[in-house]
Amino acid sequence: MLFGMKGVVGIGLLVALACTAGAYDLEQVDVEAWVGSGANTVLWVVDFWPGDGNHNSFAFGYRFDAPSITGMELLDALQAANIGLSYAEGEWEGYITDIWYVRAGITYHTADNWPAWYWGYWVSGDLGESWEYSWVGAGDRVLFDGDTDGWLALPGDDYTSVPVTPLVPVAFVGDVNGDGKVTFADIDPFVLALSGESAYDRVFSHGRYLNADCNGDGKITFADIDPFVARLGQSSTK
Repeated sequence: MLFGMKGVVGIGLLVALACTAGAYDLEQVDVEAWVGSGANTVLWVVDFWPGDGNHNSFAFGYRFDAPSITGMELLDALQAANIGLSYAEGEWEGYITDIWYVRAGITYHTADNWPAWYWGYWVSGDLGESWEYSWVGAGDRVLFDGDTDGWLALPGDDYTSVPVTPLVPVAFVGDVNGDGKVTFADIDPFVLALSGESAYDRVFSHGRYLNADCNGDGKITFADIDPFVARLGQSSTK
């Protein structure tokens, strides 16, 4: 047993899912935390889809000076950094059965429960814009500078979905719920943003908190209320 799919028939369907688009830029990736130090960087993406709503994919960065590291060394370094991330192994080395991430008071967790669920292991050379299924376990996977590992929780009958690399949201002033529009649906998220980023993130994890900065001063305060109302008025007249 290597990892992830645990006896799935037809694993060949997972080959060649990499696409030909250009690589993401590191500044585009919404990295939760960086750990370690050194000249080389790798990313680790965990996607709890589809168990926890829309905002359940997270990226973490690791810096190191060694020529390379293994997937298990990356996992161990992230867990040891006390950033709210932890995992559990099954009886086979490198077979991941549980992953937890605690963020802003919310616990994201998926446990292996084959055949209902499984954790799939994916690798990327372009920061997760394209993925290929890993044919080796995390202990045998070798990452070099610029590589990315991804773990994805899936129903047992889904063999084709790939992890989603979280990207930094494109700023859109007033669009506080992140639906690409400024409407009355943004009022409650805006009020929540006034309570602070932590309160906002509990409901809109990986949302667009800074889009509530409607007066452009870099802060979310009561001074943003009038500009926000004005943007609502502009939207309602279109």
